[in-house]
Amino acid sequence: MRIEEAVAEAKDLDVKFGQAVLHIRYRPANYTIAEMEAAESDKTSPARLVKLIQDMVVAWDLTRAETVPALHENGEPVIVDGEPLMVDGGEVPIDVGDAEQVRTYVTSTIISGIVKAIREDQQAGEA
Repeated sequence: MRIEEAVAEAKDLDVKFGQAVLHIRYRPANYTIAEMEAAESDKTSPARLVKLIQDMVVAWDLTRAETVPALHENGEPVIVDGEPLMVDGGEVPIDVGDAEQVRTYVTSTIISGIVKAIREDQQAGEA
């Protein structure tokens, strides 16, 4: 078997954060043990963690709340104390393939939780 054949396989995994659950699909063969160990060390840069997540995770259901300016009926923004009034604009998916979105919106707790869950999932598969 070639490594490239194994890399193509994807696996679903639920990552728990308290009562919330993040559903991810990842490619177990897209990382080496050395990469996972490095990701869990204090010496790993945040940029490296983002890259590792992007290399492993092919899909997730992570979203963020978006705020948008409130508008009058004529389409002009509602101004309060010289600033546009912002209101809930719904949920927007975060694209795991977009490094800027991952860096901007995804907390280090979520990144670390994903890395830990994948490592534990792989260890359970080896037992």
